[in-house]
Amino acid sequence: MSNAAGRIGAVAAMLVQLSGIAVQAAVTEDELYLAAVEQFNQHDWEHAQQSLGDFQMRYPNSRWRWGVKLRLADLESDPERSEKQYREIIKQKEAPEWAWDASWGLAGALYARGRYMEGREIFGNLAQSRDVRRVRALYFSALCALAVNQTDAARDMLTEIVEHHPREDVAGAAMLALGDMELSALRSDAARRWYSQYLLTRPEGELAAQAQEKLRAAEAGGTTSTAVMTELSPTASLVKLSAPARAGKTVSGGPDKPALPPTTESQTYFVQAGAFSKMDYAQALVKKLRKLGLSAFILDTTPAGKAPLHLVRVGPFTARSEAQRQGTQLNQNEGITALVVSVPAPPHSAVPDPTSPQRKKP
Repeated sequence: MSNAAGRIGAVAAMLVQLSGIAVQAAVTEDELYLAAVEQFNQHDWEHAQQSLGDFQMRYPNSRWRWGVKLRLADLESDPERSEKQYREIIKQKEAPEWAWDASWGLAGALYARGRYMEGREIFGNLAQSRDVRRVRALYFSALCALAVNQTDAARDMLTEIVEHHPREDVAGAAMLALGDMELSALRSDAARRWYSQYLLTRPEGELAAQAQEKLRAAEAGGTTSTAVMTELSPTASLVKLSAPARAGKTVSGGPDKPALPPTTESQTYFVQAGAFSKMDYAQALVKKLRKLGLSAFILDTTPAGKAPLHLVRVGPFTARSEAQRQGTQLNQNEGITALVVSVPAPPHSAVPDPTSPQRKKP
């Protein structure tokens, strides 16, 4: 470990042990910032948030301020506030190198709130860039399309990933998603081909057990139980996407590290409280749920061959048990028959390391 890296690690440890003010008196602005980044990269979210907040108050006009704002947006638990913070970073002109990462974070925040069309547009734009994460952006654009039943568009994007980017980790998830689409359409032979392709090309892959289970369901002719089919829905497949840092060395000079808050589940859950053909009915239910203090919203979807529907959902929830508990309360207290639905967890922005050659020099 270099002397500089050792110094940064020591400062990061001091930030945990002492108050931010006490440490700030003994270190430089750059050291303080890089120490907070080190906490962030080490997934010490609580201390990172405190250190970044202290830095922002002490150095409001720092050359690192947009990097600080981005990391604080990543750590923000309120999706509305994080959306606002990401948009602020995207709009500013003085440090455009942060815009890509803020756009990624914004798309993930929109995805988490069920605003799939908006998320798809942003992910689609990111997929056209030269950034190393463009294939991941294409994958999430496909998931957004699936969420609103734009199956043809989703199939095209997922197939592009498998055919043109087979070495990407998301290619495996794309295979499973394509298999799920075929199984949902009762095309078991086609589904088997996709699941088998995953197992053939990634026998030790992270999703191998899931692929094997899906293959067994497909070999049974798709005659699986309702519970299993829920898990095999097109949006159920997800590789754990810890968006990689930008190319270049980290503070310690080692390989890039993912900058992604840890998740115990790869799904985000919602409580679906109703599905209406008339918007007025959906809006009335949303109004009622919001009066109860719930985060309710409307998701418009058009099932294949059917009229448009306005889905009323509450969430998101990070655990299925939380969503089930909320659904039970709505049923018992409000007489609402609720359904728990899941989508892949949204991506988080990948924060470029401040020492990366792709960053502008201050």
